[in-house]
Amino acid sequence: MFTLATTLLVMASFTAGGQGAVELPRLAAPVNTVVATVPIFDGLLEGLAVSPDSKFVYVASYFSNSISVIDAATNQVGVTRLVAGNGPQQMAFSPIGTQLYIVNIVVDIFNGIFYPTGSGAGALSLISGPPTCQGAFTKTIQGLGGYPTALAIAKDGKKIYVPDFESGVVSVVKTSSNTVLPLQIQAGRGPDAVAITPDGTFLYIANYYDNSVTVVATVTQNVVGSPIKVGTNPENIVITPDGKQAYVTNGDGTVSVIRTASNTVRASISLGGQNNRQFGLQSAITPDGKYLYAPCEDVYTVVVISTQTNAVVGTPISVGGVPTLVAIADNGKHAYVVNSFDNSVSVISITGG
Repeated sequence: MFTLATTLLVMASFTAGGQGAVELPRLAAPVNTVVATVPIFDGLLEGLAVSPDSKFVYVASYFSNSISVIDAATNQVGVTRLVAGNGPQQMAFSPIGTQLYIVNIVVDIFNGIFYPTGSGAGALSLISGPPTCQGAFTKTIQGLGGYPTALAIAKDGKKIYVPDFESGVVSVVKTSSNTVLPLQIQAGRGPDAVAITPDGTFLYIANYYDNSVTVVATVTQNVVGSPIKVGTNPENIVITPDGKQAYVTNGDGTVSVIRTASNTVRASISLGGQNNRQFGLQSAITPDGKYLYAPCEDVYTVVVISTQTNAVVGTPISVGGVPTLVAIADNGKHAYVVNSFDNSVSVISITGG
């Protein structure tokens, strides 16, 4: 069991050629410094996004159905909150940065446990002009199942892919009309994360209950090959800017690295703890593609992984209680971390590397 005082040994398990676990040395890393902790006074923070100009940070609160906006220059929360629809979850900006899309769900709470209502009330909310910090609630797109949790927007901005954890399908939204297309994509059991390759040709879908990733050709919407087995309870996928590797953050405290050319797992990297305290994770890759920042809930840290060597670099970054979501500004200067137990956002300054 790893602790914060323990030197973190990185074990990368390579499947190619039947090789066993290989211990990799610690590498030089960017300098990561927590420069601020921003309290958010709304409970259950489920969404995090940074505006494309890196000037504002958006934090969605499930309980208040709203989005708090942090000024990145001052690390202060603005007075104005944006309306976000029912039960806001993950968020993403359109490629040109003028629209913010938010996944919405409606759940019942019983003994502190969240259950989807099964009412088919899943939706996608659209806010126009958010980078001004005065974005206007524009539209709600209905018909996205009972429990959508994530989204991925195509690089050309024409389509949005939304997995429904409850039904096991991925809906496709046409942004020119903000309508749901009739043909859905069949995933595995409990799809809860999705990512698109930079060239827009393939969709990678994490299946929570199957411990796998499904690959889909976006043009035909057909599944490509067999599901890729990853760690236990995969909850997030991010793809490097060059499209060569996909990183899957798992609930068992590992990151599975997929080589997209062959759709095989080339490494499994330990984060030094578990990620099973709260459903829903979000890792992030730096704009230059060099590093992955992944949360580790159990030990209250963010772990930095080199995408060149697939090894942990530097010392895990201590943040707030139960970190779940990470987003990195497009200018590469700061990472933002939602701490779910503290209702706060840690601001990490990134230099060097």
